[in-house]
Amino acid sequence: MAVTLYSTGTRYVGVAFTLGRGTPADITAVGIRFHADPNHVPTVAEFANVTLVQPGDSLADPTIGTKLDIVALVGARLSADVALAAGDWQAFSLIVTAAEDIIDYAGVVTVK
Repeated sequence: MAVTLYSTGTRYVGVAFTLGRGTPADITAVGIRFHADPNHVPTVAEFANVTLVQPGDSLADPTIGTKLDIVALVGARLSADVALAAGDWQAFSLIVTAAEDIIDYAGVVTVK
């Protein structure tokens, strides 16, 4: 993910992933977290709960898993999931199941 946003705008930012085991029904929550410090590793409590999107069964491939997206509305609108100041932000995604809290580094979001 290399995304550029403008501080006065609002945009959906998505993190794509492939579910290699289990089903989407096993996912109880998903989240996204942005942090300015590239050395910071977030805890589960720091994540904003956002939307899980399953594009449809046409993208399910039993040899590689099911393709899913974690989607967050980022920007200046009051309805946004996350508002970011200008700068470079490290993006992390969270997938929660009954057995796991999976945190992955998603890339950098630049806000101008």
